[in-house]
Amino acid sequence: MKKLILLAAFIISVNSFAGISLTGGTSGSWSAITNASGGKDLSGNFAFTNSGTSKITLTTGTDKILSGTVIQLPVGGKLEIYKIDGTGTPQLIKAVQGNSTSVSYYTFTSNLDGNANTLPAGTAPEVAALTPGGTPTPTPSPTPTPTPSPSPAPTPTPTPGTQTKNYMPRSRVDYDLTKAMTTSGFAGLENARNDKNGTSLDIKYIGETGRYKDGGDKVVKYRKTTNGMALVGTVGVDNFIFGGGFGYQDSSIKYREKFDGIKENLDSYQFMISGGYNFTKDTDLSSVLTYSHNKHKYNSSSLKYTAYDDAKYNSKVIDFQMRLGSKFSSNESYIKPFIGFGITNVTENEIEKLGLDKAKGTSANATIGAYGQLALSSSVNLFGNLEYEHRFSNKSYHRDRNFKNISGKMEALDYDGIFNAEVGVKFKLSRFDVTTSYELRDIHNHLFKVGFGVKF
Repeated sequence: MKKLILLAAFIISVNSFAGISLTGGTSGSWSAITNASGGKDLSGNFAFTNSGTSKITLTTGTDKILSGTVIQLPVGGKLEIYKIDGTGTPQLIKAVQGNSTSVSYYTFTSNLDGNANTLPAGTAPEVAALTPGGTPTPTPSPTPTPTPSPSPAPTPTPTPGTQTKNYMPRSRVDYDLTKAMTTSGFAGLENARNDKNGTSLDIKYIGETGRYKDGGDKVVKYRKTTNGMALVGTVGVDNFIFGGGFGYQDSSIKYREKFDGIKENLDSYQFMISGGYNFTKDTDLSSVLTYSHNKHKYNSSSLKYTAYDDAKYNSKVIDFQMRLGSKFSSNESYIKPFIGFGITNVTENEIEKLGLDKAKGTSANATIGAYGQLALSSSVNLFGNLEYEHRFSNKSYHRDRNFKNISGKMEALDYDGIFNAEVGVKFKLSRFDVTTSYELRDIHNHLFKVGFGVKF
């Protein structure tokens, strides 16, 4: 009889898994049903493809779903987990309803066997890592007033629960590269002044590596590498200087820890115009306007985050900065302190595949710093730049992202003011020059530049 029951359970199990799709080519353990003492063990990652109801049936005391197993349900799918009682009748342990708009997951936090009456404590659904946090509490109207007043009053006074925060893998690389182009614009104006106006054209290779750890809850973490170029030109007319430039970079962003397995590829294009006016030979006003268009694309090698695979969106960054500086000079060597004001906007378009609306952040900002140059000889100059930027809004430019069709949001990035430092050397060869520099942006980002310039 026992053998017949086990055989029946096995047949039910095979039938119930007919709608399972095993996903390969991703990181993590593969789906497996293995023999165990007296029954079967289910482990790994299972992706149900049936948009209706799928079933898992366990034989009492013998079959188990092992801790760490991940069950994926399609949009609108439903999963029912059964056990077989002593009479051979299936009894429902738990019914799990998938999300109506997104792929959803259940991760088992401990073993579940055929003796269970409910899911393990802590087992919770995740909707493609996009579950909106918190459950709204209905507010009755009119507000009921109990009579008589309940007593005694609870001590301490209870407080409402904290709403769950939701995060997604996102970066500020689009913003960082825009600011790097703005810095190149100011450097072009400064070089034009030092070269007594005229016309110049600089071509720069830009290579960057860095890492990022979000402030606050420190959930979003990533490493990045960037390669690209920038073309900057300037022309001087009397006390005026005009400039412009174009840049392109390709970046690879690898998310860490919570979002391990997700990569983001970023193509960035910058367009820059600049201008300056020399009040005296030592005091001047400069301004730079940079526009950046960015194409983002996610790739995921993690089954838990398959919803992100091939998700795409565009972003744009507009950065306007104006600076007033005055030199303290000795021939070719000098130090120029400066103060500046500006405004920056970052707009991230909606992500259709994830059901996320656009996000937009704008803030006025102020900059204080100093630029310096030391002439080692008539053909070799050392130069450096140190600056700090403060946002008056005290918020990042990458703001909250709301869900389009359901309540909830993705948290904004959380980063402080921007601290930048650069040091480099410039070699002058008649009408040509070669420049190499290292820039530290916001402590964790390392930027390497090699430039070639010509003057007309």
